[in-house]
Amino acid sequence: MVDLQETVSRVYRLGPASITVFMIVATVAYSPWASYRDSWIVVPILVCWGIAIFWHLLLIATEQEKPNMVLYTLVHLPVMFVVTLFCVHVLSGDTL
Repeated sequence: MVDLQETVSRVYRLGPASITVFMIVATVAYSPWASYRDSWIVVPILVCWGIAIFWHLLLIATEQEKPNMVLYTLVHLPVMFVVTLFCVHVLSGDTL
């Protein structure tokens, strides 16, 4: 039988990566209605960036495997930064 606490912990650890996937899906969904220099449409993407940083800090603070969580943060945040810039460019042209 699957341990519920272990399952919740795995889902909790995937939160920041899930936010990155959400940003890509939101960009694909928003892009048909986005016009050049729409700055309002960038706000959800930037909010996702802030939530992911906060979530990574929570992971580092609460998980037992701190070195693994620090490595996860150091690998994921640069990737997410590139995805964020791509999403902002697709949605608004050059507004940041």
